[in-house]
Amino acid sequence: MVLMKFREAEAASEYYKQYNNRKFSSMEPERCQVIYIESVEINSVILPPYTFPFIHDDLISEETLPTCPVCLEPMDEHVTGLLTIICQHTFHSHCLSK
Repeated sequence: MVLMKFREAEAASEYYKQYNNRKFSSMEPERCQVIYIESVEINSVILPPYTFPFIHDDLISEETLPTCPVCLEPMDEHVTGLLTIICQHTFHSHCLSK
């Protein structure tokens, strides 16, 4: 599952049109399901704060930021995009695209 936030409603609509009900690959039967959501509630007691970095922005300094397992640089979502995969590991977006 991936949660995406779009700046404009038009961009979200275009993404929906392009990817909803589309096969992930020609070799797999599963299809992408895109849904609109109104809000998200996060229980930060259950989830570690680095899973959703925006929860404790005021408490995190560069010294306490977790590091990317690929490049070993601090993972600051204000500088670069972060991607959390299904097993809850977080990486810089550009590190996973390599």
